[in-house]
Amino acid sequence: MSKALSQLLEKEVTRKEFLQFMATAIVALFGLSNFLNLLTNLPTSPAPQPPDQTKRHGFGSSRFGN
Repeated sequence: MSKALSQLLEKEVTRKEFLQFMATAIVALFGLSNFLNLLTNLPTSPAPQPPDQTKRHGFGSSRFGN
């Protein structure tokens, strides 16, 4: 096992081969479905909630001075 690993680490590779190897390693590490979700899901902000109109009593239930 260590001989095969040392041969792999000593092999000279082009930039394209290195990027292919790194992409394969990332997909193997995170899983294909998680990797695709990471690329396709954009962060969204939560929709603003409308003010609660049912409040009749207590702090903040009316405008100041009324």
